[in-house]
Amino acid sequence: MSEAERRPAYLCGQLHAALRALESIGARTNRLAETGTLYETARSPQNKLRQHLRLAGEHVVAAVLRGEAHAKAATEVFQGIPTFIPPKGIPSRALDNTESALFSEGYNEQLSAYKEKYGALFA
Repeated sequence: MSEAERRPAYLCGQLHAALRALESIGARTNRLAETGTLYETARSPQNKLRQHLRLAGEHVVAAVLRGEAHAKAATEVFQGIPTFIPPKGIPSRALDNTESALFSEGYNEQLSAYKEKYGALFA
């Protein structure tokens, strides 16, 4: 694991990607994919990510109702969430430019991995 991959901003980007994947696989929406949502999360990571974490269970339930393939994918994504929570917690302050770049990198890399594995199940 590279130094960047251990940084809180990178992990937060991966967490946002996991939450977006759950939303898409379960609820069939892509609100977390919108540019404004990504910007808002980088400006207030702790508030926004915790808000989206509270909805994660609802997305898992929705995925189960969509069928076995969706349920399995949502379960795998959901179980991976703890690995994306920074050891010292989600930053409560806005990410600076360097951290925002790491956030985007983590988000894009993790989302690509999910799309490669579960792309057919996305909304």
